[in-house]
Amino acid sequence: VAVPLGNGAVRVGVLLDDEAYATAGGGALPEGVVARPMLWPLEREPLLDAGYLDMVRQLALRQAASEGQILGNFLPVGLRTTQVRLRFFEDGRARTLKFRDLVPLADKDPSALHRLGQAWMDGRGEVLDKAEDAADAELCAVTADPPWPVRPSAVRQVQLLEYLWDKGSASRRAVLRDLGAASATALEGLLKRGLVAV
Repeated sequence: VAVPLGNGAVRVGVLLDDEAYATAGGGALPEGVVARPMLWPLEREPLLDAGYLDMVRQLALRQAASEGQILGNFLPVGLRTTQVRLRFFEDGRARTLKFRDLVPLADKDPSALHRLGQAWMDGRGEVLDKAEDAADAELCAVTADPPWPVRPSAVRQVQLLEYLWDKGSASRRAVLRDLGAASATALEGLLKRGLVAV
């Protein structure tokens, strides 16, 4: 899970026991320990099974270390970073956010964070690596058969619709590469009108 630590910092935490976390809000924490709210799950399903967590507990006892220290040494770097982005698909459009964008959203508009969480649980969201190009994974497709309700003078929109009609679907990156960067505005217009979906 992603956990905010204050001053905009977000770190990865591993939830070892959901029952212990549920009771943490009820004053079950040791003196001097403050529970931080989880900001976002990084996985939809548990990443580590019960056997793995038992091994971590046993190693922590043998090494006189905390379970967090053991996990910090075991988990690959890619699983210990919050230098990723979240991408959501709503109304045929993609929206990309960084975790630091969610921290103020959690404070100012919890209902918006809840809507994003619901989109995540419904499979309309994903985690992107910081080096991953979102435009390569976004497939654009025409949602209506021709003739399309666009003005004949909207040359770029017509060109884009014909391109996607011929290809069936294409990544946003391929569209921009093949039709030029100026086609981005035409694509946005077609997305708003529902003639193209991502």
